Amino acid sequence: MTNFIHKNILRIIKITLVFTILHCQADTLTSSLTSIPADAISGGVVVLNKTLLSEDKIIMPTSNFIEIISIDKTSNQTKVYFRSTTKAGKVVFQSEKGLHLELDFYSPVSDSDEDGFPDSVELSREDAERFRSWFVRIADSQFVKPNSYWNPNERDCAGLIRYSYREALKKHDADWFIQSGISLDKNLPDTASYSYPNVPFLGEKIFKQKKGSALDLESFGTFADAETLFRLNTIFISKNIVEAKRGDLLFFENRGEIRFPFHSMIVSGIASTEPIVIYHTGDGNILKRVPISYLASSKIFRVSPENPYFLGVYRFSILE
Repeated sequence: MTNFIHKNILRIIKITLVFTILHCQADTLTSSLTSIPADAISGGVVVLNKTLLSEDKIIMPTSNFIEIISIDKTSNQTKVYFRSTTKAGKVVFQSEKGLHLELDFYSPVSDSDEDGFPDSVELSREDAERFRSWFVRIADSQFVKPNSYWNPNERDCAGLIRYSYREALKKHDADWFIQSGISLDKNLPDTASYSYPNVPFLGEKIFKQKKGSALDLESFGTFADAETLFRLNTIFISKNIVEAKRGDLLFFENRGEIRFPFHSMIVSGIASTEPIVIYHTGDGNILKRVPISYLASSKIFRVSPENPYFLGVYRFSILE
């Protein structure tokens, strides 16, 4: 009888201790990260761990510095998955019982080469080559058969460049191949740094539209005509075509043409030691893919250092 009483007393003590521990443990509000780049890509999870008897809840912050992706709830835990936006600032999470957690979304933007584009957008040498391959492949495919997803209202020389540029930065998965109509090539890897539209800081605004620092998101947009591509989105390489690489651009300026004084072409590759260019003529759906020699007799489009209309070979800023 004495042993029975003794065992029950010990059981009661254990239960009481467990209950006391559970009761005295405080709720916690934590995050996998508390300092996050404001690049519209980076994110993490805020976790509210509750004790057995707690009914605490997270008060969701209202801020344009953070995007709530999803919320998972169980009896003793709430997880809030989040992602940054392109805006820098501080976000405070609170619970109904007074827990407090501050997240700092900081600007990741720097521009070490002072070309107006964030360093985080510029591609490494390996990614630059991947981009070139896709850029040219997509442009060449439009010569064979223009993709119906290429906006008919943007089918001109600059429109071909914008379309190929944007598509080259995308993730080329099965859905993309179905949409684009371009055959699968497993030997062409995607850019590893990022994929459109999840471009660091810029999001979908991948073209420089007006002068401004890399920090000035308002200087970027989704559109750029031939002159804007020439002046703000590329850098000069040479007036000698032998300096051109696949995926570089050629620009021409004819002030006698009032409506469209600037014209652009894409260097598609080399065939029999002669560069090949592809361009939209600006007339309907007419694209041409020709050797440089095809342009030799043209007053405006002759590719020569002596041609005053030829502005030279240019390269996308993100590739340098």
